Amino acid sequence: MKKKIVVVGGGTAGWLTALKAHKSYPDLDITVIESTEIGILGAGEGSTPYLTDFLNHLNIPLSDLIKNCDATIKNGIKFTNWNNDGGFYYHGFSTTDKQLGFDVLSDRYLSNSPLMVASLSLNNSVNKIDFMEKISEARKVPFTLEANKRDFGFVSKKDPIDDYKKIGNISIHFNATKLANRLKEIGTERGIRVVDGTIKNVSLDKDNYVNGLTLENDEKILCDFVFDCSGFHRLIIGKVYNAKWNSYKDFLPVDSAIPFFIDMEDRIPPYTEAIAMKYGWMWKIPLQTRFGCGYVYDSSLISEKDAIKEIEDFLGYEPTYPRKDKGGFKFNAGCYEEPWINNCVAIGLAANFIEPLEATSIWVSMVQLSQIFENPLWISGNSKEIRKEFNSIILKMNNSISDFIYFHYITLRKDTDFWKKFSYEKSPKNLKEKMDKWGSRLPNSLDAGNEWTINSWIFVGSAHDTINKNVAKTYTENSTDYKKGVSMYEYYDNYQNYKIAECIDHRQFLEGLK
Repeated sequence: MKKKIVVVGGGTAGWLTALKAHKSYPDLDITVIESTEIGILGAGEGSTPYLTDFLNHLNIPLSDLIKNCDATIKNGIKFTNWNNDGGFYYHGFSTTDKQLGFDVLSDRYLSNSPLMVASLSLNNSVNKIDFMEKISEARKVPFTLEANKRDFGFVSKKDPIDDYKKIGNISIHFNATKLANRLKEIGTERGIRVVDGTIKNVSLDKDNYVNGLTLENDEKILCDFVFDCSGFHRLIIGKVYNAKWNSYKDFLPVDSAIPFFIDMEDRIPPYTEAIAMKYGWMWKIPLQTRFGCGYVYDSSLISEKDAIKEIEDFLGYEPTYPRKDKGGFKFNAGCYEEPWINNCVAIGLAANFIEPLEATSIWVSMVQLSQIFENPLWISGNSKEIRKEFNSIILKMNNSISDFIYFHYITLRKDTDFWKKFSYEKSPKNLKEKMDKWGSRLPNSLDAGNEWTINSWIFVGSAHDTINKNVAKTYTENSTDYKKGVSMYEYYDNYQNYKIAECIDHRQFLEGLK
């Protein structure tokens, strides 16, 4: 008899779970329970490069999302006014062209790329050698046209993206509702069953394992394994198993968000913009037809009414609010210490939510799914060792994300009580230990952790002056290897400009794929 798998929740997390389960184990009996009455939150509209790889693995090409989900390209994140000086910096994704990456001149025995160290030494920043920042400001994406294919008529029939050469890692922005609906269409085409209903009861057997779910219409759906993808409702992991919540609120105080929409510009930015505000920050995500925006703020310092006023004062007009009352939603930054209990795993917002600053929510979900389905013993649900290892890995990942998010807030800005909350002294223990080392040396790969490259830490830290950049001068003055970075700097800058000219305009690229 086929094993019965039930996914509770039909948002992005729910359908990614169902599709991954089907891909890994096509003989499973998979049912998704979703409720049109409850709907989906639909606030998150961005992710990390892992998403495009994950969707490719599920045989869902990028061009499909551009055609059906209002998707655009994301080269990285632009952080605006975080030092309260009107400036900006980027945390961009890495390049795949070896001559454009920070590994240029790098040696595996060196802690850092000589070119990056040279840029810190000469410019006190890394933006001069950040190719992804440069093409983003030019509204371009890291793709060049494979002219020979066009010239000889060899245009790909499988996926038009094959007609382009990719020279940088990218993710996507998307309409969250359209993405969930598109994933549902694909899932039903592949034989995944969908039930529209609201759960009123969860049945447990004598060992406290979920064996059935009863809907409001009294239909009972039996299961051998259940994925709780119910978002902030956390129907099973929270309300049935009462899992322990690991809160980050002491370090990350933003707890509310007000979403809104504004009109798209003529040239579509290929990046998420995170704009620092008085009591938090604003996300600005470009879709093909509009910007999806939102103000994430600390409700202990500002009311919802005043947050709305700050939005409208900043914009100079009243935007479109998706909720009639202009209101938003609240959240408690944190994660469950055990998202996997017995035969239930919580995925997505049901398991964790820190805040959307680095768009990590879907990323964590995909890592969870990869961890689960690579072990064929997952379906038994009764291996304490598997569950313990899984829960430990995901908790460490969330803790690492929390530290990195806090690192963003240690800026030169101290104009309100909100920004005064963040400092080296108040940092989480592990983060403080990292920064202690950086007083006498630059960050290196041993500091990075599994989730972030050392370049990511340097992007953020160099912008906020939380890294001792004077050390870079010592490196370049005293090391032959690092001196090479200085000598190659001008050549590299010219090479970047040459490649930028070859890259495709963002809107042109989207139209080409459609």
